Amino acid sequence: MVITSNFVSNNLRIIIFAVFCIGCFQSVSSEHHDENEHDEMGMMAAHEFDEVEVCSEPPPPMNANMQCFKHKTKKNKYVCRAKCKRGFQFPNGNQTVRHMCDLTSGKWNKFEFPDCLRICDPPCEHGGACTEENHCVCTPEYRGDRCQYEVSLCDPKSGLHVSGEWICNSSHADTRCVLNCPQGTRYESQPAELYICSLDGTWTPSFAPKCIPINAIEPPRSMPSMLSLDSGQPTQSKIPATTVCSTWSSNHYRTFDGAIYSFSSPCTYLFSKDCEQDTFAIHVQNGQPCASWTSCTTAIIIYIGSEEYVLKGSEGGAYVLNQGQKYEVPTAVDGLLLQMLSEFVTVSSPLGFKLKWNLKNTILLEVSTPLKNRTCGLCGKFDGLVMNDFGTSDGGITDSIESFVDSWAMENLGEKCEGKAVVKDACSENKDKVEEAEANCQIIFNDKFSICHELVNPKPYFETCRMDYCGCESGVSCHCSSLAEYFRECFRLGGLIPGGWRSNDLCPLSCPFGMVYKDCGSSCPQTCRGTVYDCEDDRCVDGCHCPEGTVLQNFQCIEKSSCPCLHNEKEYHTGERIIQDCNACECSAGKWQCTQEQCGSRCSSTGDPHYITFDGYSYEYLGGCPYYLVYNENFNVVQEYGPCSTQSGAEADSMFCTQSITIEYGGGSLVLQPGIIVSFNSRPVDLPFSEMGISAAMATDLFLKVRLENGLSVLWDGKNRIYIDAPPSLYDQTMGLCGTFNNNQNDDFMTPEKDVEADVETFASRWQASDKCFRRARRSMRQAPCEMQPQKLAEADQLCYTLRSALFQTCHGEVDPFSFYKNCISDLCMCGENLEECLCPILSDYSLNCARKGIMLDWINKVPICQPQCTGGQVYKECGDPCTSTCAAIASEIECDSQCVQGCICPDGTALNSEGFCIAIDQCPCLFEGKEFPSSDIILQGNDICKCLNAKWECRPGNEEELMALKPDMEVSARSSHAVKCLEEYNEEYTDCAEPCPRTCQNYHLPPKCQVEQCFPGCRCKEGFIFDSELQKCVEVSQCGCIHANRRYNEGDTIKQSCNLCTCRGGQWQCTERVCPGICTSWGESHFKTYDGKIFDFHGECEYILSKGKMSGASYTLIVQNVPCGTSGITCSKSFTLDLGPLKQTRGDINEVIAKEEKLTLTKNDPLPKMSLKSRFVVLESGLFVLVYTDIGVTLRWDRGTRIYVTLDPQWRNRVNGLCGNFNDDQADDFLTPFGGVPEARASIFADSWKIQEFCPGPVDIQDTCAVHPERKGWAQQKCGILKSDVFEPCRTAVAMEPFYER
Repeated sequence: MVITSNFVSNNLRIIIFAVFCIGCFQSVSSEHHDENEHDEMGMMAAHEFDEVEVCSEPPPPMNANMQCFKHKTKKNKYVCRAKCKRGFQFPNGNQTVRHMCDLTSGKWNKFEFPDCLRICDPPCEHGGACTEENHCVCTPEYRGDRCQYEVSLCDPKSGLHVSGEWICNSSHADTRCVLNCPQGTRYESQPAELYICSLDGTWTPSFAPKCIPINAIEPPRSMPSMLSLDSGQPTQSKIPATTVCSTWSSNHYRTFDGAIYSFSSPCTYLFSKDCEQDTFAIHVQNGQPCASWTSCTTAIIIYIGSEEYVLKGSEGGAYVLNQGQKYEVPTAVDGLLLQMLSEFVTVSSPLGFKLKWNLKNTILLEVSTPLKNRTCGLCGKFDGLVMNDFGTSDGGITDSIESFVDSWAMENLGEKCEGKAVVKDACSENKDKVEEAEANCQIIFNDKFSICHELVNPKPYFETCRMDYCGCESGVSCHCSSLAEYFRECFRLGGLIPGGWRSNDLCPLSCPFGMVYKDCGSSCPQTCRGTVYDCEDDRCVDGCHCPEGTVLQNFQCIEKSSCPCLHNEKEYHTGERIIQDCNACECSAGKWQCTQEQCGSRCSSTGDPHYITFDGYSYEYLGGCPYYLVYNENFNVVQEYGPCSTQSGAEADSMFCTQSITIEYGGGSLVLQPGIIVSFNSRPVDLPFSEMGISAAMATDLFLKVRLENGLSVLWDGKNRIYIDAPPSLYDQTMGLCGTFNNNQNDDFMTPEKDVEADVETFASRWQASDKCFRRARRSMRQAPCEMQPQKLAEADQLCYTLRSALFQTCHGEVDPFSFYKNCISDLCMCGENLEECLCPILSDYSLNCARKGIMLDWINKVPICQPQCTGGQVYKECGDPCTSTCAAIASEIECDSQCVQGCICPDGTALNSEGFCIAIDQCPCLFEGKEFPSSDIILQGNDICKCLNAKWECRPGNEEELMALKPDMEVSARSSHAVKCLEEYNEEYTDCAEPCPRTCQNYHLPPKCQVEQCFPGCRCKEGFIFDSELQKCVEVSQCGCIHANRRYNEGDTIKQSCNLCTCRGGQWQCTERVCPGICTSWGESHFKTYDGKIFDFHGECEYILSKGKMSGASYTLIVQNVPCGTSGITCSKSFTLDLGPLKQTRGDINEVIAKEEKLTLTKNDPLPKMSLKSRFVVLESGLFVLVYTDIGVTLRWDRGTRIYVTLDPQWRNRVNGLCGNFNDDQADDFLTPFGGVPEARASIFADSWKIQEFCPGPVDIQDTCAVHPERKGWAQQKCGILKSDVFEPCRTAVAMEPFYER
């Protein structure tokens, strides 16, 4: 992206404008622009802000440069031109694409540019995606180095012409298969042990025997300071310290302000504490029995309030004890985050302290600025003044180290520590070691370390080094602790020693797993799973770290290119693939590279009733009329709902079932009714059926399948499970209860008038297929089924918990069971006597969704009430193929789509014959003109001689002819008449044949379709008028107006839909088409709503990437810190940090930095940061909120607590990721991890992938807090019930209430 010189100033003007202006509307007119027209362009700079600001600039495409300017000749046009970089091209093959915007309306002919794709040479074929190193990632249907070979070339059934049970494994190089014959059949001859098919479809061996019936005749083959010496008097250096308090070698201490002193004692002491608010205290104990007092392990006890946490070391790690519970590091306990960094255990607390411990006797403690002037203990008062560091526990100040130390002794009740603090020099007791000690410690004064001498006085550390050496009994390396602490202080102050201070001769340190020693390694090591590497808390940590160019993975240092990818908590190595629908994703250097084919989609209606749209949006609607599931001018699917039973009583009254399904296409109308009763154009028909582009047949014993010529198919179990599959060719061509099939859930509630409703009931009522349906009063939407039937809840929960049990656990990572579990409980609370009719369909529905993901669950035999009774040799399958289920299906000439269908079906290699028995497929008869012909029969079809093989005719030209034709019977309807009086003042007139389904204001955009079987006289509206069923008279068409949120609007009235303005014209809403900003919300106890509208919850204690974006010239990272805020594992947001990357502009091949990186942190209960006039942030207070504006189109609105709104300008579309999603209108891919590829099914896995510290613990399971505290449920319902009251009624039609009520 080329950022012009006025980019920043324009953005700042927008910021100022945003502060003083609430908002404005702009009308957008529609204008078509041909991308390929070649009129002359001018490179005129867009400096006229008032004009250009109307057109929001689109986000620049990846791998391309973009320029925007006013058109030279068309003064009212603004043009953006994108050109791909070398080695890339646009999906259409062009190098340059340009989009144009109308400066009067702000409407773009197209807003977003497609990204430039890498070009392979030779190019990838058949939708393959080109990646680095000239490699192609193929779709599931193709393979080969250029994706040139169809995988289906190696289908053994067609390649070897044998219909047995084939078990195959396909790789990049070949397909390997083993042949098995079904039960009741045998090999015609001995098969090969393995059949191998090359990429071009060549089989080795090329022959396989057929599976023939045992009793049949054989047919033919086939990842500072102060120093205390023995005088006991501290001394001070002139060099400031780093505000880190430390202890090492069990007896040396340095305060926050740099005083260094030594003592020895076995007692427990207060190391440091918040002495003002008593939020935390840290106790230490040295001098436990060990080989040498310089190498004793220091015990650490942390108190948070009155809660005790004991930190201990173990073989290969550490653990913490709390209330008898043992927690292995890494872990998080009540807000304490513990992890391993190099050789240190680190403990971080939201109370403002960070502690590091080397599992021996080195402890480093750092506290945050808010704790200044509040600390006490051995670390002294953190105020920058050394003179008051020896403050005693009674508030006095002493110059005696013993008196200071003893005042901070922490003794247990009834105990008194006898080992008072002793200040002594070990070299006084071991004079024979003095010369050797001084010789070894003299190294600290070496000129090699002169840079450190300028920063840290080496004399105090030389003295402690001497004392350590003289007191050492176990070896010659005891003095290294003092040297290490000296150099740590040097490096914290910015010192750098080329090659490090350690060597083979000086305190050598051996590193495992390919690591190398670094004096100043990062406390945020780069890992394969890392989300950011410029972390907020990056500190100098000495020890073993990965070499440059490598990353940490499972405690090993590996090349970045060797990083695995992650999906569903499973690792995949480079080259491994996973499949998502019709696309494939291949792991490459820790990132998923995926093909981008448009796939088909499924809409479902299950239970009573639960809907999932083509775009994946789920909702419930309790209607009792016919409704359009799918609507298109050329085809539609209507579902009619009614009472399941005609019995009286509240329970029967509450359950509704599908009464009929009507499918209309090409002038034909197919009606399906319970009991698999089928009629076409009002006449009963048998199955299988095919006429006028509509075909129907039983897919299994359970499901009926209807397929339209345009590829749309419907599966129905005859009760309450309907699945509608739309092929990619119908993308963006549907409306109705199944939504819009355009990968945008935000417009799934579009009505026939083209406005988008928020309320489910309002939306669904607009898709009612009949004005005269029996409007039966159903249960109130304000009361859940189990609130009406509370006595059923406990048992319903127990039965439905099966979905979340180990029985279905294999699938939980691919299909989140929670929504199915909630639907199950709802259905069971409405269920009558036949429990299996309510429970089994919902279990089957979940299982079928798993099967479509390739996960076959063996559950049916473990839930007895759901077991089917299969006959005729059939077996129950989760994923049967309807195309080969029966001999009739195979024999049919109707095009069939293979898909997962549940039910009883014949074993592989066999099919169901007309008598209901499974037979070998090569024994299936063929069909011709409705008649069956046995296998191997030869007949004449036209001029062809045809032989029946495997239920299909194989024909060749012949010499004889045979013509047959069938003509359908015609039906004639009668008519009668009677006199009717019509009212002139109602604009009515008389007709001999009144329409039974007249067009009305209410169905104007969904005109009813009904056949006139008999004419009756009556009244109709005069020409130019239309019937208004509410006014019960004929009115002019323009008087119908438009409907939105159950309110009628007159012609010319306007409503606001997001950032667009909609005007009622001709009974239909016409809306402007401005690209709207994205808004992400985080609130309360870890509730989130993405830019695309997906709402989810998770409870995790860590820092997470809330949102992160990068485009040419600009980048940002927004981090949220979650901490515990209640019981049951609940977490809340404590702080938000927004980091703006450098702002750059491109001048030719040079990227010039025009604004430096800047960071802003907002912390609950802390004062707002003060910003300078040169800051890239504008921070304002407005009412309850703090507003933060930036120069790159990122805005924050924060309530000083846990609620924040993040707003992005349209230019960030498809350029962001994190917990807020990717801002592309598609909720279905919001759960993408940093690895990319396939979205995660569970919010917990998705959210955990965006944590900053890899060693943070995973999120805890979200519990139903009303189940944990049932005594509070009534109170909670009373308080939250206001959302369902009349107070919020006007809002419920504009904003869906249920997600907020549940939370």
